Amino acid sequence: MQSSRVVHWSVVIALAVFAGVARPAGAIPRGDCNCDGVINGKDIQAWVDAFLNPTAYATRNPTCSRCTADLDGDGSVTAADRPILINCALGLGACTAAAPCFCPLPAVPSGGNPPPNANAPGVGIGQLADYNDQNVVVAAGAFPEIPDSILQQDGRDDFSPSFVATGQDGVAGFDLSGRIRYPSTQPGGVNAAAAAGGPFPLVVIAHGNHRRFADAVGGDPSDENYRGYTYLQNRLATHGFITVSIDLDDFTDLLPGILSRAWLILCTIERMEAVNAAAGPLQNQIDMTRIALIGHSRGGDAVIQAVRLNAAGLVPGVGPGAATGGFQIRAVWGIASTRFFDGAVNWDRTAPIQGVVPASVLTAQPFFGMWGDADGDVTGEDITIAAGVTTKAMHVEGSYDGSTAQPKQFAWIEGANHNFWNSSWFGGAFGDDGLVFGTSCVATRITSAEQQDLALAYGVAFLRAYVRNEAAYADYFKFPANALPPVAVAQNRAHLQYQQTAANRRVVDDFEMNCALDTTSRGTAGVTNTLVTPIEGLLIGARAQPLPANDPAPCAAAVSTQSWYHLTRGLLFDWTAAANQYETVLPAAERNVSGFATLSFRVAQDRRGAGSNNALAFDVVLTDNANVSATVRTDAVTTLPVHQPRIDGQCSQDANIACRTNANCGGANTCNGIGLLTKSMLKTVRIPLCRFREAQNTINLNNIVRVRFTNFSRAAGKAAIDDIEFAN
Repeated sequence: MQSSRVVHWSVVIALAVFAGVARPAGAIPRGDCNCDGVINGKDIQAWVDAFLNPTAYATRNPTCSRCTADLDGDGSVTAADRPILINCALGLGACTAAAPCFCPLPAVPSGGNPPPNANAPGVGIGQLADYNDQNVVVAAGAFPEIPDSILQQDGRDDFSPSFVATGQDGVAGFDLSGRIRYPSTQPGGVNAAAAAGGPFPLVVIAHGNHRRFADAVGGDPSDENYRGYTYLQNRLATHGFITVSIDLDDFTDLLPGILSRAWLILCTIERMEAVNAAAGPLQNQIDMTRIALIGHSRGGDAVIQAVRLNAAGLVPGVGPGAATGGFQIRAVWGIASTRFFDGAVNWDRTAPIQGVVPASVLTAQPFFGMWGDADGDVTGEDITIAAGVTTKAMHVEGSYDGSTAQPKQFAWIEGANHNFWNSSWFGGAFGDDGLVFGTSCVATRITSAEQQDLALAYGVAFLRAYVRNEAAYADYFKFPANALPPVAVAQNRAHLQYQQTAANRRVVDDFEMNCALDTTSRGTAGVTNTLVTPIEGLLIGARAQPLPANDPAPCAAAVSTQSWYHLTRGLLFDWTAAANQYETVLPAAERNVSGFATLSFRVAQDRRGAGSNNALAFDVVLTDNANVSATVRTDAVTTLPVHQPRIDGQCSQDANIACRTNANCGGANTCNGIGLLTKSMLKTVRIPLCRFREAQNTINLNNIVRVRFTNFSRAAGKAAIDDIEFAN
């Protein structure tokens, strides 16, 4: 049996670091793994920690950089670095062949907290019996009745002839039903005592629009729609959240039924306030000052509208105590959400709700969106519901683009469909919506278990970061998923967008305020390019249509593309030579970027461009006032995905959009093989500024003048860039 051994050194050779060479400020030589100023045998144990246990390395060397263990400078700590360090420490080889370190290598940023892709240890799962308070949302009932004006706005008169406002039991009044899970003492169970550490934040989960299982549509009646998130409730319970997944089946026949669902969400929060006050396992255990909302499909639309109704006090009688509104909603998570209310559509087309036009934007809460490219339900197409009512970007990415960063984050998942986020929707009529006549609509899929693992991991990270205020968990959205996966599938299938709060970023160009190619949205002149047909305008993924009345001049043709899922303005361009470039400029008064951590921008290939089925990378160049430049390549920090072609076999809901020929089309449309839902999704690239210092240690981050994109990895293509900014 081989015993574990500790390396002891009989000879310790202390080497002068950078002997005879001026050491750049902030630089650490590779090999000085414990950052004590010399490279010797003591660095061997530090290297072993950096190689085998990054968390232990960070704990034992809190002021050092794990980059120092990357002796060959390839961006990772591997066994190949060990002999280089040994030779260096023994004086047998060069210690400074690679550039010095300024950046730590990415490591799971849990900060010693439980990882989000597993249950937190030592916490059980408590449960109350599923509740059904029938007919309580009614005039003179326990909760305020949904007013006729809301039901009208919600599509009752225009689009829902079969809807009857009596709830699922046919009796006047809507029901409050649902399932509650909470942190408990071990081993948990029904009515078990709550765990220590309360009161706990409250999370309300709203499902999407599907027929009731009790109506014999799609399987076991015990798997009702609201029960499909029990897997998520159980995980959140172990991480210190009380959750309630609510039954919204009363609105199955109401199109769109978003505001009515939002009404019941707020009534449910009021009900949970009563649970907190009543005798029982949850008495005084619910922290009503920390509330989060999660919604799937139309439920994702509804949670945003619930925030707006809550802020405007439009649900009378609902709120803390006897007050109106004012629940403290801290964060919102939309899963494959619809986006019927887009800030312009008014569903009864006659009057806004009580003077408030609904919009799918958040201005005060952190937002997290998730969506998959195999979604066969919320597909990202334009839909014309009726004359004069056309939705655009009616999905969760439109909500991300439209919301204020508090901050905001987004996960685009290759191979994820619409239904597998809800475990009740796996079989029967609620099966795999990612299949088109038995064939997957994209080539690469992930399993239902993998899809739910992603929801668990990123969802826990989001809620712990912004509801429990544990900042380390926000790093899961700042680091590239392929470098920092909470679960294994994220290495290749999860692509992130992230934007910091306004106070933690400095915009260079977000392309929103004007579309002049020689001037930034900040009004800074001097932008140059050698691109082909560059245009600035909306990347909305809609069919050709007139420009919006509020578009600033000279915004143009990007609006007519079919290739984008977004609701944002950006730069759309072609290149026909790898050396083509785009260079933007910083305002003279804002060139000191040394206080920021990263250069951030969103980018994606346009699927219509030459070679778009191949990977893309390019150089990002910072230039300072002395004309010193530093270059980092995008593939050194993340990958830019190749968007999977969508084979859309179902007829489009809009006759003006071509679909693939099949029996359901009635032969009316001729189709082009690849569906128009093969679209592009921007991905955030965050390059640490220390990477630029490692590339050129004399770059002056106190006076950066220009940012350039060039040296594309192939000779021709088409892409878009948006939101160029320095950020933390």
